[in-house]
Amino acid sequence: MSKKITSVFLLLCLLAPGPLLFTYLEYQKKMVRKSVKWKMIEGIDKDELVLLAFTPQQKEELLNWKHNREFEYAGEMYDIVEQFTRNDTHFYYCWWDKEETLLNRKLDRLLADMSGADPQKNKDNARWTLLFKSLYRPQSETSTQSVLTKKITHFFFYSFSVKTSLYPPSPPPPEFG
Repeated sequence: MSKKITSVFLLLCLLAPGPLLFTYLEYQKKMVRKSVKWKMIEGIDKDELVLLAFTPQQKEELLNWKHNREFEYAGEMYDIVEQFTRNDTHFYYCWWDKEETLLNRKLDRLLADMSGADPQKNKDNARWTLLFKSLYRPQSETSTQSVLTKKITHFFFYSFSVKTSLYPPSPPPPEFG
């Protein structure tokens, strides 16, 4: 019975960090939204706001709306404090929500790590795979050489293989004269 409990506990220790971190970041995002809402209610100076202007076409193409008072533009989050339209152009006085933008980036990075969609991580994994493949090459079974000769040949082959396949040749020395 204690082995089952221990194994379940260890499994939870391996699987829990990702979802727990995701839940924590979502909670932080919710708290940031609330604090921004209270700042808006208390009244933010117009000097602290960003004025953004969009044509109707730009509004449809460039803005990713979260709800009617919040949108994402160019990877940054904005909360609308005041809006008006003049000559077919929509103007928004917005609070540039840098904290929520940072939290969204952390969440995106976490989801990319959990799903294996991180290009840098995939590139690193491919390099490790290439290294291990270059270090291990199966021996041919039809060889009639002695075991000692195979191991020595195998060792030198690998040393040569690693140097030629992973590292480019060094440039020639400069010529003086």
